[in-house]
Amino acid sequence: MPEDLAIFIDWENIYISTVTEYGAKPNVSAILEKSREYGRIVSATAYADWTDGDFRDAPPTLYSNGISPRYISARYFPGGRSQKRRTNSIDVMLAVECSDFLHYHPQVDTYVLVTGDGDFIPLVSLLRSRGKNVVVIGVSEATSYHLIESADHFISYASLLEEERAARARDRAPKKKTADPYKELVRAVEALKKGGKARVLGQVKQQMIVQLGSFDERNEGFKKFKDFVVEAERRGLVNTVDQDLELQVYLPDEEVPAGPRVGPRRRGAEGGRYRGPTGRTIGRSGAAGRGRDGGGRERVPGGRSVRGRVRLRSPGGPDALRVEDYLQERGGPAGTGIFRRDLRGASATWTSGASSS
Repeated sequence: MPEDLAIFIDWENIYISTVTEYGAKPNVSAILEKSREYGRIVSATAYADWTDGDFRDAPPTLYSNGISPRYISARYFPGGRSQKRRTNSIDVMLAVECSDFLHYHPQVDTYVLVTGDGDFIPLVSLLRSRGKNVVVIGVSEATSYHLIESADHFISYASLLEEERAARARDRAPKKKTADPYKELVRAVEALKKGGKARVLGQVKQQMIVQLGSFDERNEGFKKFKDFVVEAERRGLVNTVDQDLELQVYLPDEEVPAGPRVGPRRRGAEGGRYRGPTGRTIGRSGAAGRGRDGGGRERVPGGRSVRGRVRLRSPGGPDALRVEDYLQERGGPAGTGIFRRDLRGASATWTSGASSS
C-alpha cells in the first residue's frame, strides 16, 4: 500500500523561479505526477497573495488539480503599491500549517515542499526528526544548496519537463550507456571552478543534478553525499578540505588550502608511532624511549612526564584532545587502566593497571 503524502507549495517562489529561468509558469500537472511516485496525495496546498496580478489567474487551475489555494496578504512600503514590495509571511504561514498538519496527521509519511527558499531548512529538520521523508522540488539555479543537502530527495524542476519527452526518445533511440557518477562529479567540480562558484557539498550535488537531471547517492550505495565524495577522493578523482566551516571539493591538480582532512588519522611510518590529530608523533610501545621516559613514566604531549599524573598546560585546550587520543590509544583492553579528568581544573590522571593500587 502506498504511503500517504502531503504537498506544500510556495507558489510565489516557484512561479518567480520558473518565469525567470524558463520564461514559463509552473507546470502543476508535472509537479503532481512526480509527487505521486512517492506516495498517495492526501493534501495539497499552495500559498500566495492571489490578488497580485501575476498570481490572480492561478487558483482555478490549482482547484481543478486538487490543490487548495491559501491566501496570504502581501505588505507594501508606504507610498502606494508602486513602491518596493516587502517580504510577506508566506514562509512563516507555510511552516506553521505544515507543523500543525504534522501533529494532526501522524499517518502521513512523506512531505513534498515545492520551493527553493533556504528559510525552510528548519522545517525540513523538524519533519525528518519526526521520521518523515522530505522531498524538495525546485528550480536548481534558484534553490538554496543547503536546502538541497538537508532534504531526503531533491527533484530539479527542469527534469520534470524533460521526463516525458525523454521517455518517448528512449523508446525510439538505442540504449545509451549510463553516465559514470564519478566522472559527473569531476565534471561538476570543473564547472563550478570555471564559473568561480563555491564548491561546498550542496553546491556540487546541485551541479550534478543540473547535469544529470537527478542524482541520488543512495543508488550508488552511499547513505550521504559526503560518503560518495570521500570515496571519489579515495580513488584519486578529487581532493577535499574543511574550509570556512564547510567541506570544499577540489580537483587533484589544484593547490588545496591547508585544513583538517576528512580521512581517518594515520599511523606514522617510523617505529610504529601514532600520528595524532595535530601531526605530532606519540610513542605506541611500552619500551623506554618510545612512549615512556627512562624512569618508566608515561610521556604525554603537551604535559609534564611524572609517574601516574599528567598536568595539562591549559584546561579544555587542544592539548586535552591530544591527551585523550593518546590515552585511548594506550588504554588497551577494559580493566588495564583508568583515566580521570578533573573538569574544574587543568589536570588529568592516568593510572595504569600494573601500578594501580
